[in-house]
Formats: sequence, structure tokens, C-alpha cells
Amino acid sequence: GRDAGPPPSSSKPAAGPRHSAVQTPQRVVFWVRPRPAHGAPDWDDGMSSRSEEKTPGEVVSTANPPTLGHGPTTRVSDMARVLGRLAMSSVAATAAESATFPIDLVKTRTQLMRTGTSPTITPLTAARQILATEGVGGLYQGLSPAVVRHIIYTGIRVNAYERLSPTLDELMGDTLASKALAGLSAGIIGQVVASPMDLIKVRMQADAALPPTQRRYRSIGHALRSISAEPAGVRGLWRGVVPCAQRAALTNMAELASYDWTRRRCLENGMSDSLATHTSGLVTGLCGTVLSCPADVLKTRMMNSPDRYSGTIDCLLTTLRSEGVMAFYKGFFPTWFRLGPWSYIFWTIYEPLKKLAGEL
Repeated sequence: GRDAGPPPSSSKPAAGPRHSAVQTPQRVVFWVRPRPAHGAPDWDDGMSSRSEEKTPGEVVSTANPPTLGHGPTTRVSDMARVLGRLAMSSVAATAAESATFPIDLVKTRTQLMRTGTSPTITPLTAARQILATEGVGGLYQGLSPAVVRHIIYTGIRVNAYERLSPTLDELMGDTLASKALAGLSAGIIGQVVASPMDLIKVRMQADAALPPTQRRYRSIGHALRSISAEPAGVRGLWRGVVPCAQRAALTNMAELASYDWTRRRCLENGMSDSLATHTSGLVTGLCGTVLSCPADVLKTRMMNSPDRYSGTIDCLLTTLRSEGVMAFYKGFFPTWFRLGPWSYIFWTIYEPLKKLAGEL
């Protein structure tokens, strides 16, 4: 008697439970994405069903993942995740804005001082004038609307980017272009919502240069009521929203995309998570400043002197004719010196908070 050989293979798999293991050499890979390892980029937060590279003979299950809230894949609700990210971004943005606000004030004053009236004005000269006439407290005029604005603006733009980026990566591929488009869109959304606070911040910063009796606003609430009582009504709170949105689009296209892209490349090349975050935070400030400074100058002038210009194009042409091209880069170095540290502080607080929050 010869030994019986192995039974002939069947073209049909044996009947059994839907998710039973496929006989070797194949294995089942479920759709459920594991939690990222320490230091791995987590921009898509598991929201995307990105395809992973398969080994030969691998079978990808098309079954739905286990229901959220059951088993080892338990996760917080989508609303809780959004609220948690908003809270974390608010904490990080408040710290970054408070630390760098004096630089922003100097930048705004520099942009408002036109060449014809202040031919030798520089950021250093503006800072000295503020300290001499208003004291140290003058460097923080308008801080409260700036913080409120960033709580709204940064919370929305960062969360919007983290939602849009995975979707665009699936449509366009994981490229710098897809991240730039996600950043541009997120910036516009955040700025349109936060524009009233931006308007109040700029006007209160400009007011600080006037004698106390000539200042227009006493507080955020007073500014909201006063601007709403103007002929334009509530719509006046969105005065300058177009140049604001243009600036936000350019800034976030450069800032969020360059941060995400740089951090991923740093991690892929073996850099530690902490060092990758710090490096990316510094790079993004320069990229954002180069693209956004001209729009920032137009935004500041239109918000502070609404009757001087009929629109964005008029402001652009008037500034170009009277002051030349370089007028659009007034305040470049204060902007860069602010955006670099701002981004550095924000990301080095926000990223660790995400880790501490775990599933959030």
C-alpha cells in the first residue's frame, strides 16, 4: 500500500463563517486601520481607508469594520474628536498668539505708516515709538480680539485641513499639490468665519497709537456694537473679508502643506518625532510669509481705512502707484519673525497634546 497523497485542492473555499481565515498561503487583512505607532504621522486620524501594500497571496477583506464602540477598535465619537481637537488647538493657539503678539503689533503699525508720511520708518523704529509713547502695555493693545480670533480661526483651519487632506490624497495622490489645495481651502473656511475678530484686532491695534480720548473702541463688545451700528450694518464686520481670505488661503497653502510635507519626510528619514515637529514648525513660517505678505499689507490697509479704497484692486493699484512694489513687503521681517516662532510654539504644543489625548 502506497501512502495516500494530499487531497486534491478545491477551487472553492470550504464553507464556514464569513470572516474565517483563508487557508495558507493566503491570509486575511481586515480594513480596520491600526492605531499609528509612536512618532508616525497621524494627519488622517484613521478617517481614510488608504490601501496598504500587500504581500503576495494576500486577500483584503471587504467586510465592514467592527462597529465603533465595540471590541478592540473602540473609539470616541466623531463629534467628541472634533471638540477635543478644537480645544487642543485653542490652547496651543492662545499660547502662540500671546507669546508673539508684540511682533504682530509692530508689523501692523509698520504697514499702516505710509512712505509719504514716514519715509524712514522701520520695524525697530516703530517698536521704539510704541515703547516711548505707550509703554510696555502698548505692545499688547488688541491682544484679546487676537486671541479670540485665533481660537476660532486656527481651530477651524487645522481641523478642516485634517479632514480634507486624506480625502484629497485619495483623489490626487499623496502629493504636495493635494496638501496645498487642502491648506488653501481650510484657510478660506477659517478666515471667513473669524473675519470679524480680525477686523476688530487691526482697528484696536491702530487705535493704540491715538490719544485715549480719540480711540474708537474700549473692548471687543464695544467694537462689535460700534461697527454693527455703522451704515453697512452687521455686514461691516466682514469688511475686508476678500483680502483676508486671500491672505489666509496663501498662508495656509504654504503653512499647513509645508508643515505636513516636511514632517512626513523628516519622519521617513529617521528623525525623531520631537525634532521633526520643531524643524517643520520653523520651515513653515518662512513659506507662509513669502506668499502671504502682499495680501497681508492690503488686508491691513483696507480694514483700517475702509473709506480710502473702493476695493482690493483699488488698494493694490493705489499702493503700487504711490509707493512701489516693495510696499507690499512692508513688515516682511516682523511677519517672518512672528510666523516662525508662532508656528514653532503652536505645533510643539499641539502635537504632544494630541498624543496625550490618545484616541482624540
